[in-house]
Amino acid sequence: MHISMSKSVTLLALVPLALVLLGGGCQQIYSPTPGATPPESQESASTTANNPTTPGDEFNLVVQVLNPGIVKFTWEAPKDMDPKTETFFLLHSVKPEPLYPDAFWYRRSGVDREGVWGNIPAGKRYFRICEFKDNQCIRYSKVVQSEVQ
Repeated sequence: MHISMSKSVTLLALVPLALVLLGGGCQQIYSPTPGATPPESQESASTTANNPTTPGDEFNLVVQVLNPGIVKFTWEAPKDMDPKTETFFLLHSVKPEPLYPDAFWYRRSGVDREGVWGNIPAGKRYFRICEFKDNQCIRYSKVVQSEVQ
């Protein structure tokens, strides 16, 4: 079988495009706008959990169920938070101690203090937030339990 040079170039150009469109095997990060419904979340299959520091009240995490499957998170930044912290992860799980990356997670900017997450399955859920720096959660909030409709 003979493939022309132009077909080879076209085929090679499509490979990076396909990787971008299909995600290249990267875990999906969903950044919803308030009221939006995200794609189906998947719990990470990772068995490596970061060792959390002692959870505390520094975040004052509030979890509010807005509508079936839609939850609003609000929190405060800890007073001693490193100004170089660029990310928070909102976490939820059916397990009482959700840890990143083993729980469902939703990335938020280090300047954000709220987020709305949709398509959360109904039932008893455990929520928390972690301060993420140097590729690990360096501090977790206390766990908030809520019943999602």
